[in-house]
Amino acid sequence: MRNALLLLLFAILISCQQDTTQYPNFLLGSWKRVNDSPENHTYEHWEPDFTGIGYTLHSNDTVFKEHLAIIKKNGKLYLSITGVNESPTLFEFTQQNASSFTCNNPENAFPKIIHYEYKDNFLHASISNEQQTINFKFERLP
Repeated sequence: MRNALLLLLFAILISCQQDTTQYPNFLLGSWKRVNDSPENHTYEHWEPDFTGIGYTLHSNDTVFKEHLAIIKKNGKLYLSITGVNESPTLFEFTQQNASSFTCNNPENAFPKIIHYEYKDNFLHASISNEQQTINFKFERLP
């Protein structure tokens, strides 16, 4: 009886420690920007481990590239971006639901806010600060 009780308590402790973090599954896959300038082709690709890459081609030359990751740190989600600055830039998730998230880094010059939303079969993204907003619209690639 005592062993059964200990086993039950252990099972309860393990279940209480399970990670219930909700990662934005709508990001997964390959995306192509549809509101790009005619000479550019911008893509994002997200793996099931929530690492990704974003890049822009101009006449088959890569003119922009960044590595993306959604990481958990101290119990919070962050969007980590590398390749733009020397060290990773972290944006803390401040709002999230099943089809969107917003993350912020008030210390970063641009952007300070990054927002993603999956709506009407498109992935909408925006980057902004107090003076400027850039909107992206992506379609999923097969």
